[in-house]
Amino acid sequence: MAITKNKNEIRLKSGNNFKVYYNSAWITLGNIISGKLARSEDTADIKFADGESFKKRTIRMCTLEIVLAQVSKEILDTLDAILASSVKLYYYNGLANSKHMEFYAPESEGYANYDLDMKGDSHQTLTIQFSLFPQAANAAVTPNSDLPGDKYATGGSPISGTNPYYVWLETTAV
Repeated sequence: MAITKNKNEIRLKSGNNFKVYYNSAWITLGNIISGKLARSEDTADIKFADGESFKKRTIRMCTLEIVLAQVSKEILDTLDAILASSVKLYYYNGLANSKHMEFYAPESEGYANYDLDMKGDSHQTLTIQFSLFPQAANAAVTPNSDLPGDKYATGGSPISGTNPYYVWLETTAV
């Protein structure tokens, strides 16, 4: 498949479905404002005896940041429990080009430092960051058994991603 110029793949909106697999069940933490997937790499300068040099990749990491649109004691208490363990993540990234895009991370850990923005003149938001654990091989998911019930992807065989952190799934809308 070749990448082409396709205006139907321009996304203006994401989905409003983020779930965490906790305590043997997929749970939602409420309405979301946004999600942000970030992959980054650090480098080290390698210098050869002849004076030439190049940058070598050293450390790779991947994070998912979620901004929640709602704040409650129940959400904050649930976060305290979630942040103490490793969890799976699911994020619905919306519909574009007649295809549903879904994100799955098989293993993550939330940072214990989340941000609760409590300005008196604006909507309160809660920002949570998750560090995605790299798997031994490319991340994989079996839609029928690993994803929440309201997912779009289906199938009983594993689908592999192209990196050790997460899998993107695309399902044609019917």
